[in-house]
Amino acid sequence: MKNMILLVLTITISGSVLAQEQISTIDFKFGTGFAWMQSVKLTRFENVLTKKWNHLFSSSIGLNFGAGGDSWVRSLTVINGDLNGFLSPFGNQKKYNFKIGTGITFIHLRQAVVYELNEFLNLPNGEEVRKITTFTKRGIGFNIIIDQEVSIGKKYLLSGSFIMQPHIDKQSIYTYHFFGFFLRGGIKL
Repeated sequence: MKNMILLVLTITISGSVLAQEQISTIDFKFGTGFAWMQSVKLTRFENVLTKKWNHLFSSSIGLNFGAGGDSWVRSLTVINGDLNGFLSPFGNQKKYNFKIGTGITFIHLRQAVVYELNEFLNLPNGEEVRKITTFTKRGIGFNIIIDQEVSIGKKYLLSGSFIMQPHIDKQSIYTYHFFGFFLRGGIKL
């Protein structure tokens, strides 16, 4: 009986020690940053779920929302989803993880553009005529991502990244590009 209790205690203690040593391979990050499409500045919010496969490779899925505008583009809203793969060229060092990645992105863009009609109409008295046109585009593109991730303790993450996203519109040959800088906080699940 004494040996049985000792065996149960040994298995229980070693199981709990091993459970504490296991590091989560899935994390969720959320953050914000700035992106530019042509000359329009966007404030963008990101949500990313990442799976680390080993010390070199990881993948992520993300959903992002951005909004902005300027004097020519009255408003621009962007929703896009990303599916990415990453390589950690120096290996995931647990505290620091430098990653380079690429993947596919799907975009839904809604834009309101202001057209100045003054030069075509020659109106007297300096009158101005503007036309606002709204259009929606959907496209597919790819991502190029450079990311630096830092572990804060055993559970939390801080990450900064640079991203470039060229897209091709389905309705035409028109291409548009995003690039931006983002800061994200996260938690290991």
